Amino acid sequence: MKNVEAKIHLDSNRAIRIDMETGKFGGTAIGDGLTLKGRIDLKDVLKHRMPQLDLQFDVKGVDPASLGFGDDIHDAMTLLTRVTGDFNRPLAKGRVTMPVLRIPALTFENVVGDVTYQDGILNFENVNANVYSGKLEAKGVYNLDTRAYTITGIAKDLDSSEALKTPEFVVPVSANLNFKSEGQPRDMEVWGNFWSGEGHYMLIPIKNITGNFHNKGRHLSFSDVTVNTNITTISTDALRIDNGQLTMGPLNITSHGGSNFILYNESFDEIDENMDRIKEGMKQAGENSKRASESAKGIDSIKVPDDVKESVGDVKRQMDEVKDAFKGIKIK
Repeated sequence: MKNVEAKIHLDSNRAIRIDMETGKFGGTAIGDGLTLKGRIDLKDVLKHRMPQLDLQFDVKGVDPASLGFGDDIHDAMTLLTRVTGDFNRPLAKGRVTMPVLRIPALTFENVVGDVTYQDGILNFENVNANVYSGKLEAKGVYNLDTRAYTITGIAKDLDSSEALKTPEFVVPVSANLNFKSEGQPRDMEVWGNFWSGEGHYMLIPIKNITGNFHNKGRHLSFSDVTVNTNITTISTDALRIDNGQLTMGPLNITSHGGSNFILYNESFDEIDENMDRIKEGMKQAGENSKRASESAKGIDSIKVPDDVKESVGDVKRQMDEVKDAFKGIKIK
């Protein structure tokens, strides 16, 4: 604890008056400073009663990672509380604030809520925050001794284009959120479900999206995901992102006319590879054709160069490969 300034006045028959302020502190918790001001009433001590507390206790700029809220969460948290009650069982009530809170896949701003403390337990209630142009309402419990915690909340009307950094994908999304840890920094687990209103992806209208999600460490997974449009329903039971790598399970596409087919991950990979080759072939064919055209200026009789013929032939073969890949799609 650094830069401690304190004034303490003791009257053993009446009270202890405290006025203390510190700079940065470390140890079990890390923060920018704390303030403790007020009095401890000693009048009834001789009657075998506990001293009574009446203190303002503020803790500023606490690093959540030092409290066990995940190794990578370092956004400053401030607690402003009034402490009352018996000396051996204090009760603190106040506010918790955070200008910003960044966790995997979510960024909250202007976090404000109510907090109470007693018997080693911090209770958070009526916590509100802004998140991707939407709103969060949450509550939770934190055990100071074990560092275990649970948090539940609901996020409403998030802007998908902000959350995914994809401006062409615009739908209002809401979600039920659950956070849990048994006290170890790396065991934070996040799960819940989400649903959306109407929006669009590029020029494709979307009626709604629903699904479940689960995140632990660097492993984010989605299940029972359904995308409803005006003409089709697209669904998948398995979508994972492990260390930044996407893995997709079978994609079921059902038209509202009744037909149904399934795309497998291997089909996507093969089609993507062939499409890349087609684009490269088209680019090469265009360059060869342009070169031939420039070479033929002023010549009445033009012979198409062999490399142009080969490029066009390559494109045709690659188109045939894409057609064969689609034939491999299983149709119900």
